[in-house]
Amino acid sequence: MTLQLETIEWFQAAAGQSRPVLLYGMGNGAEKILRKCRDEGVAVSGLFASDAFVRGQQFAGFKVKSYSQIRQEYPEALVIIAFGTSDPTVLERITAMEQDYTVLAPDLALFGEDRSILSFEDELEQAYHLYEPASRAVYLNLLNYKITGKLSYLRAATSPK
Repeated sequence: MTLQLETIEWFQAAAGQSRPVLLYGMGNGAEKILRKCRDEGVAVSGLFASDAFVRGQQFAGFKVKSYSQIRQEYPEALVIIAFGTSDPTVLERITAMEQDYTVLAPDLALFGEDRSILSFEDELEQAYHLYEPASRAVYLNLLNYKITGKLSYLRAATSPK
């Protein structure tokens, strides 16, 4: 069996949206995502934070809205998570958000150039064949998450503590 990778990266999926694209979160992650969206021609319609963090502030030229406001203004949207978390309460909030919206959580480079994982396809294929079947499944899910930002792939690659 060969490595079966997704071919549409998260920003390509966002660029092809007819629905509004919204960012959830502020900070370095949001700045990187906004830059990537601008570079790839993705129009970001708005930005929001958890209700408790909204105090009428601005971020990157956007008025920061609450999730409650977003739900009223945007019945349909693609939401891009712009921060990392392991907080169970926040993870539950994101899972609930997926009931109303398509949600992506892009994997971003911590430093250096943000290169497409697909540019390493040959190397990734070689590594794939080093694993036994169960590890191959985890590896494939992690790679597809890194490409698409789809949380379903990340969840499929995790196990209970």
